[in-house]
Amino acid sequence: MSQDATNFIVGLVFIIVVILVIVLLVRRSNKKKRGQVWQGTVTDKKATSSTDEDGEVTNFYHLTVAIDGAEKPKKLSVDEATFKALAVGDRIEKKLGDLQPSKV
Repeated sequence: MSQDATNFIVGLVFIIVVILVIVLLVRRSNKKKRGQVWQGTVTDKKATSSTDEDGEVTNFYHLTVAIDGAEKPKKLSVDEATFKALAVGDRIEKKLGDLQPSKV
């Protein structure tokens, strides 16, 4: 086997390992998030955007929620639909198995 073929195989294995690590971290994060259960009140909403060097705009939607029984408010990143459906003062809950909170 030539040196070029060996380098290609080593590079390919490295890329596969990196991809697998990323996939495992995302799955672990989603599993942890799906396992949470809480209720609270939306205390703040904030939409921000970022423009990259190509001029493409990415929007981010954040909620601050006063969780029942917790001292510190929880800051969440949510999708656009959830952000638009909620207003400050709304009661929301995060159910077991869901990724996004919903209005009570």
